[in-house]
Amino acid sequence: MKKRLFLFQDNLEALLRANKVVLEGNMLYVQKTKHTFLLTPAVKVISCETSVRDPFQLVGKFIPTKLLTARGADLFIGSFIYKNQSYQVEPGFLGTLSEKQP
Repeated sequence: MKKRLFLFQDNLEALLRANKVVLEGNMLYVQKTKHTFLLTPAVKVISCETSVRDPFQLVGKFIPTKLLTARGADLFIGSFIYKNQSYQVEPGFLGTLSEKQP
């Protein structure tokens, strides 16, 4: 089973400033451990802004941005529109623990 995590953009920037991680391309190396994560740009869906019932049941999900655009969503900085529904999101990255450790 793959080990995954979600890193909010702000948290990743804080970890980089504190020298707790090293970012090389889409690979994240955690200092003082042998853990390496492959990062994929993604968002966490916070709320559906245009409907109380969330017709696509996306709230609370972590979705790669590439998947959203492939499905026709229009992405903005803190939101996206999908089939006339507007969603508020927090940007970040899905991290998958790499099989190869340095």
